[in-house]
Amino acid sequence: MKKWGLIFGLILSLLSFKKAHATIYYYDTFSTGSLEKWVIGSGSTENGWYVENNELIGSVAEGDWSIIYADWDNLSRGDYKVTSKVKNISGVDQIFLVRVSSDRSKYYQIDYRYNEPKWGQDNNNITIYKFDNGHQFVAQYPVPGGTRTFDLTQNEEHKIVIRLEWRNIKVYFDDELAIDYYDWTSTPLLEGGVGLKNWSGQCPVGTENHF
Repeated sequence: MKKWGLIFGLILSLLSFKKAHATIYYYDTFSTGSLEKWVIGSGSTENGWYVENNELIGSVAEGDWSIIYADWDNLSRGDYKVTSKVKNISGVDQIFLVRVSSDRSKYYQIDYRYNEPKWGQDNNNITIYKFDNGHQFVAQYPVPGGTRTFDLTQNEEHKIVIRLEWRNIKVYFDDELAIDYYDWTSTPLLEGGVGLKNWSGQCPVGTENHF
């Protein structure tokens, strides 16, 4: 049984969930210096993405946002793994969109929220929201009252992995499983593409993320 992997910023050997042969279906090392494998989506800042020194950089000022989508020509893939090396320079949010529908109205949003010192009231956590005719909070790390085992530190390189298998979403940070969520609703999102989102909100320092 084959599984499909999407990789941003590096190439890795992938193992499927059942240890069968895995296929790297999409990757970008950003070595060309261009965004030729990406599609700029909606947002108040359309030029919030650029490539520099073999890295994709997302940067927006306070109050701005923008989205970029992997130019993946087959959105029917259901089970896959997203892997990336990342670094948060400023701001709180570093957002991945998975199982994005063809009209981009439905997706899961995985938000790595870093410990930005100028936005201390809600940071240093990971959240999942489901967007489907509105949006709904579905999971977070750490769970309320749970034990914290790591911090989302700024200005350091980290590895993220998001694994999707049927109704299950597993979210990792530096190889540590942070969220293991099952969508047991009657409307799970079972296939679709991948996107990245810049979001600054009211954070006074703006947001800059490297992939």
